[in-house]
Amino acid sequence: MLIIGSLVINAHFHDKKIILTKTYIARVISYFISFVIMVYILFSGTGPDFLNFNTAQIILVIFYILAAFVFSFRIIAITDLILMLVINLFYLNTIPDDGQITQVIWLILFVIFMSSVASVVRLLLLGRQESYEKMKVAKNNLERIILSTNELIHYENSLPEEIQKFSMRYLKNMFDIACEIYPKFDKASCSIKKGKFVKFVSARGYDIQSLNHMEFLNDKFLWGLHKPIIVKETDYNSAFKKKENATHFVQSYGHLIESIRFTVVIGENEHANMSFDIYQGSQHHFNERDLSNFSSFQTMMNSYYRVGILKSETEQLKDDIVVSLVRTLELYDLYTGGHSEEVADLSVRLGRRLDLSKQQLLTLYWAGIVHDIGKIGIPYKILNKKEKLTRKEYEIIKQHPIHGYDILSQSIGLQDIAEIVLHHHEWWNGKGYPEGLMKDDIPYLSQVLHVCDAVDAMAKDRVYRSRLSDDEIIEQLKTGMEEQFSPLIADEMISFIQEGNLKNFFASNGNKPLTKEHIKL
Repeated sequence: MLIIGSLVINAHFHDKKIILTKTYIARVISYFISFVIMVYILFSGTGPDFLNFNTAQIILVIFYILAAFVFSFRIIAITDLILMLVINLFYLNTIPDDGQITQVIWLILFVIFMSSVASVVRLLLLGRQESYEKMKVAKNNLERIILSTNELIHYENSLPEEIQKFSMRYLKNMFDIACEIYPKFDKASCSIKKGKFVKFVSARGYDIQSLNHMEFLNDKFLWGLHKPIIVKETDYNSAFKKKENATHFVQSYGHLIESIRFTVVIGENEHANMSFDIYQGSQHHFNERDLSNFSSFQTMMNSYYRVGILKSETEQLKDDIVVSLVRTLELYDLYTGGHSEEVADLSVRLGRRLDLSKQQLLTLYWAGIVHDIGKIGIPYKILNKKEKLTRKEYEIIKQHPIHGYDILSQSIGLQDIAEIVLHHHEWWNGKGYPEGLMKDDIPYLSQVLHVCDAVDAMAKDRVYRSRLSDDEIIEQLKTGMEEQFSPLIADEMISFIQEGNLKNFFASNGNKPLTKEHIKL
């Protein structure tokens, strides 16, 4: 009873649920058949002479160690039962009555010793395995934190279109990361205030539409939690506008027993609530370590949000400065008025047809905005001369891509745009400027910009000619194909014009220049 009882207790606390696979069943059956045969031979007296009791001890120890390493406490207990059963049925009947007491005591001590050794070995193995599992979990958590931090950095580096949209996308992204890093919950939700009610923006395990339909009252929610807290009592009856929704919530999701809740700052006076919930019947339970983990994550989220907003405002300021600079150029160059923004818009439209990536479209857009910025370095009289330019004056005009490159390349972040601007007057046949590049030596986005720059110029009135019709522009493109323009890009522009897109472009957007926020990448 002592032996079996201790093994049963250990089995209850340490043995995992048995998963009956064919391999496992075959191993267990093979083990017990081998053990029964060996024990019977040893204690029935039918075995060969070399299988004496001294040999038996070694063989039995091997079986017990095998049970400890390969199986579980249950198997050790069954091994004990089989051993004692064989001893009682076969071995004790062969011993004289006067020697049975001594032999029984010795056998009991022997079985206790082997069971104890097997149990200690099993416990040591479980301890080692538990440590390994903890290290594995810690390693996985560390990897998730590193990956999630990289996502945070990448997400923070993205250019938000609007503060409100950025806030909501950021909030959902942070909630998803929190769910991945700290998965010890049954259900989770992320919510904001919307008038008198709570609006749920993301969830795990809940149906968002159902939650929002229930109309949670925001004054019953916990807002402004500067540190995470564990909530163990939730008053459902006062949490809803309609009392019947409390019953509906419990019927849908069960009884909430505890939550970790905390606040995320999403603006000057705006807060969002994140709740990670454990329900009745769950094996999970929150502790101080979980609070500490969520506290660190809360601090990180709020910090990254502030960095993201600051970056957004900084980027917007930088964009406004660039646009203001282009506006100044328009005052300086009578020809340039509105041209840069139209070229930028037209380039993006053509770029989409050429399957450019989002980043390429954004780069192309800004290259279009600033492609003529180097004209600031051209004398006013030459730039706005109505008569035909002299050869010397034309050579001065041809320097404007170089001036533009010199201005833009001073900023490390504008190197790509500077390169596109430098080569937007290169010709396919190598007769362009400033470096006389030809064919695919010309940066691809410069080729796109060159075609769009030329088309926009052809579609406008000039002192020396009237604007060209769509058919005339198409003819000019066909003539310049493989000489001035890339054949592929010129052909796509021809298709663009033939479909009536150029006419629509000037009719609907010609007087509405785009900004970065209007580019639906």
